[in-house]
Amino acid sequence: MRFGLKLNFKNSSIHECFNTKNDIAAGRCCMLSSAVLSTVSAQFITGIFYTGFLVGYGINIVDIGIITFVPYFANMVGILAPFLLNRFKKRRWLLFFCRLMYYTINIIGLTLLPQIVKDNTARVVGMVLI
Repeated sequence: MRFGLKLNFKNSSIHECFNTKNDIAAGRCCMLSSAVLSTVSAQFITGIFYTGFLVGYGINIVDIGIITFVPYFANMVGILAPFLLNRFKKRRWLLFFCRLMYYTINIIGLTLLPQIVKDNTARVVGMVLI
């Protein structure tokens, strides 16, 4: 009897739930990957780190409140998502590309914007747009 890590994983219930051979399990893999990426990016773009980051670049507490409120307001567009997505036949790749662009712009854009833009008002407008 072989007791390898690979063999144990293939015989486990985790492999049955999260593999790419089965459509349902592949969907679970995508959901798990999305949740991990979402959590990692949320650590960079929200909370204490984000507030300290903004304060470090001279943005006051009122503007921080505005910047952190806008994403909640913008997420209301999600209500219209079914109407918009019904127009596309290949939604999976569109959603993948949009999610990839969202995280790329958030992480890279929010990191570089304060270093490039020197005016505080322009920084706040740039943060809101991103």
